[in-house]
Amino acid sequence: MATVSKVPAKTRAGTPLDVVYENRLADEAESGFDPAVLIRRQVGRPSLSSRGGRSNRVDLRVDDDTYNAIRRIAHDSDRRVSEVVREAIRQYLQAS
Repeated sequence: MATVSKVPAKTRAGTPLDVVYENRLADEAESGFDPAVLIRRQVGRPSLSSRGGRSNRVDLRVDDDTYNAIRRIAHDSDRRVSEVVREAIRQYLQAS
């Protein structure tokens, strides 16, 4: 019979999820929360617009050769594929 090693679960911040942490969270929840001290978190990705708010999204399909060329440029310039595509569109619009 194989042995299974138990790796302790952790939060995103790296805090171990053990009985002590679980009890602390339960005590905190049972005592209630003060809404004035809660931290409001932004949802989603930051806007690409200088005005803030929501950025528009454009989905498109490309052939394998085009995609591989974009990936190569992104890799060589240490950028994301989306950054390369945005820059290419920006240059195209400026030239027209």
